[in-house]
Amino acid sequence: MIKKWFGKILLDLGDLEGEFRQFHLRDTINFYTIAAIAMAAANLAMLSIDTLFIDGNRVAFLWLLAFRSSYVAFTVGCLLLARRTTWYKTLDTYTFGWLLVTNIFFISFNFIRPGDYLTTNVDVLLVFGIYVLSSLRIDKVTLLTFTFSIGSLFVVYYYKTDVSIITRSILLWIHIFVQVIGLVSAIQIQTYRRRAFLAYNQEKKARELAHDMLRVDAMTQCLSRHHFLDLAEQEFERARRYSRPLSVLMMDIDHFKSINDRFGHHAGDQALKRFAEIVRREKRQSDLLGRLGGEEFALLLPETRVRDAEKVARRVQEIWSRTEIQVAGLIISSTVSIGVVESAGDDHLFEDVLMRSDQAMYRAKQGGRNRVEVGY
Repeated sequence: MIKKWFGKILLDLGDLEGEFRQFHLRDTINFYTIAAIAMAAANLAMLSIDTLFIDGNRVAFLWLLAFRSSYVAFTVGCLLLARRTTWYKTLDTYTFGWLLVTNIFFISFNFIRPGDYLTTNVDVLLVFGIYVLSSLRIDKVTLLTFTFSIGSLFVVYYYKTDVSIITRSILLWIHIFVQVIGLVSAIQIQTYRRRAFLAYNQEKKARELAHDMLRVDAMTQCLSRHHFLDLAEQEFERARRYSRPLSVLMMDIDHFKSINDRFGHHAGDQALKRFAEIVRREKRQSDLLGRLGGEEFALLLPETRVRDAEKVARRVQEIWSRTEIQVAGLIISSTVSIGVVESAGDDHLFEDVLMRSDQAMYRAKQGGRNRVEVGY
């Protein structure tokens, strides 16, 4: 019920909640480090106030010193464990344990103070601090602060008997006020952080989508021209460095403009998609297929001699010539002209290989189309 209620007022990230917590892990650990050091230092500084209450009682002072030192040691231990963790759920466990012990520690100190001495300023600061500074889930934070307020008020009503009933009633309303203000502040802070993370995540996805669009041709799912040329240049340099063979097929669908003119651009798009599917089926996983523009495609085959690349080209040419595409009840068929070359010693850039394959492809077109032309 409490979880459902908080879910209505606190932005729910759903499946992104874990990613959100993990994203802020290091920042949270660094923040807790500062808070834990400050808490430990303040605790030791309170020894000066302890001496005023014990009035020179050396034994009592030693007990207080041991009590405070134990809390500082516990804080340091939790801090060291927290700084070594790499998982947000583990950090939550350490944080919850430390705050729970802190609550017990502060409530316990009320019993060693005089019956007319109140620690309200420290109590309400601790409640508000847990709400505002903790990154725990709101339900855990509320559990910690409510139990602390109940424990603190219990001490005030049943132990601080020298305090007037009016003062004690005021303290009750102070705790209620701080609980409300703290809860509202915690919800606002955590909602803001979640909205900021959600915006960051959406922007990240948009950048990744834009990057993918630059790398992959949306229609045919082939590599884009720019990305294909980048990867092809890397393969070419590797082949040159280790004196390995590399071949390229330059493919151009014949009379593609007439398909668009006669059957419409939708039919042309279907033809491009189908052709790309056929080439993908015939290529190896290590081969690179790119759409260079319009109806022009290039296939790079690493570790391949020209005679083997020619076999791939002829399979693609024969399969495509037999392929029929049905669009709106119409049957469309086409052919392809392919130029095949192998990289040579006088090729200094991949563009040199690509240019020779392009020239071979145009010779195939000039020779009547629906042909494979090998360039040397």
